[in-house]
Amino acid sequence: MRAGEPVTLEITGTSFDAARNTVTLGPVSLNAIASRANGTAISFTVPDRVPSGGGAAPALWISGSYALTVTTARGTSAPVTITVVETR
Repeated sequence: MRAGEPVTLEITGTSFDAARNTVTLGPVSLNAIASRANGTAISFTVPDRVPSGGGAAPALWISGSYALTVTTARGTSAPVTITVVETR
């Protein structure tokens, strides 16, 4: 990721909901994400900043490993580790 720029990710799997998937990547949750390809693919844009908490302004991502899960009406997937690396 380039600091301050959002990035689009695509994940593949099975049994994603047609329109109501929640993708959680570290501290960020993205709701109402639609799937495509008969429920086997989801594309989403990762925001350039993450919530800081305590009323502080959102912060840029810090390089490191983050858990990614997808939640549907059926439940939550096992976490997959995503590594964020800042590029310049």
